[in-house]
Amino acid sequence: MIYCNHGNISLTAVCLFAGADIIGVNCFYDPDVCLKTMKAMKETLEKAGLKRHLIVQPVGYRTPECLDHNNPASKIGMTGLEEFPFGIKDRLTM
Repeated sequence: MIYCNHGNISLTAVCLFAGADIIGVNCFYDPDVCLKTMKAMKETLEKAGLKRHLIVQPVGYRTPECLDHNNPASKIGMTGLEEFPFGIKDRLTM
């Protein structure tokens, strides 16, 4: 397993050069954030002419602030939200 927080495109390259067969996004971000990240990773792979399996496990809370790169939550996901951990239940994606 490789853990890296250098942005989705450079992370994709790091994983490929390390020989990863599967590249994924962890559960600190909501489905919308994860899917946008996966789209960018897939485009990176396609531009390089490579095929790899992509996997994602989003968190069950909405975290739209994570798309704003000026917000601290963009780097650490739901744990960077002001209401974490006790007020987070209002963000359920149901």
